[in-house]
Amino acid sequence: MICKLSQKLKAITFLLTASMLALSGCASTQSSKEGGTGKSPKASKVQTVKFGVTPSFLFLPVYVAQDNGFFEKEGIKAEFIEFQGGAEVTSAMLGGSIDFGATLSERPAVLAEKGMAAKNVMSLQNKLAFTLVARSGLDLKPGDVKALKGKKIGVTRLGGGLDQALRALLRDAGLDPEKDVSIVATGGVANGVAAMESKAVDASMGAEPATSMGALKGISESIVDFRNGEGPKSVQTMSFPTLQANDKYIQNNEELTRKVVRAIAKAQKAMRENPQIGVDSAKKLFKDLDDELLKSIMEKEKGMFHAAITEDMSESIIQAMKTSGEVTKNLSHKDITAVEFEKEWKESE
Repeated sequence: MICKLSQKLKAITFLLTASMLALSGCASTQSSKEGGTGKSPKASKVQTVKFGVTPSFLFLPVYVAQDNGFFEKEGIKAEFIEFQGGAEVTSAMLGGSIDFGATLSERPAVLAEKGMAAKNVMSLQNKLAFTLVARSGLDLKPGDVKALKGKKIGVTRLGGGLDQALRALLRDAGLDPEKDVSIVATGGVANGVAAMESKAVDASMGAEPATSMGALKGISESIVDFRNGEGPKSVQTMSFPTLQANDKYIQNNEELTRKVVRAIAKAQKAMRENPQIGVDSAKKLFKDLDDELLKSIMEKEKGMFHAAITEDMSESIIQAMKTSGEVTKNLSHKDITAVEFEKEWKESE
């Protein structure tokens, strides 16, 4: 009798244990479905993306996307690798040591001419953000490009975007860039200010924050500021800052690229609506610059932070590169622009 009772108790205990385990499994499954503490591997996956950049206002939206959590919301861990200039960024992008390069828009056209495939995946600023400045004391009037005849003009790199824009501006003014002026490479954008201060050059084609720094110190004065709509229209969109990737990367990582574009486009919209967030990111890059100076730059440039690249913009790039002799092939909008991300461009307008 005792033996039978013992057997019954063992059976009941077994059934109770099994039931509790089953209920526990159901609760765990339900908790996972409802998003309690359980997370699916797909939902928790964070993807690392490497960006090649040159510290400059030209590429500020990429930094703003990082500083304000727009990348994080897309499940992206951004890593920034800084370079001295666009040529180095492009080489790293083609070599695969970075995923995206922040540089100037004409690079894919130049690469296409050489049989290498890369695309502009979005605009970071939708027109030329350069300013031609001259050394104070030369008594040059704003807009008087012809007065630069016989002068020495600095650019960051010969053959680069600043150089190409300068040459186009000089040609429009009736000057021969090869004969009427002397164009020299001064290195990084800030070096142009130093070169004017030491009188190594008479003028410089540059970008922010160097442009404002030179003016603030009384070293230089503006001749043509493309941000204000000055200069010929054909030059205003011939070169502008973009985010780029090689074709193979885009094809293998289309959805990830879509997330990157979406994150930066949202950052651009935020910068247009609240320029202070751009100032906050700029302060991290340029710690020695005054807050009021950074605010003034953002006020000038806030309307330029748009992601879309139109066919007209691409045509301006291609025609400028043909005029300069950098490109001879008949290229189209789709040859240099990743139009598959047009939806992401428009979402944040």
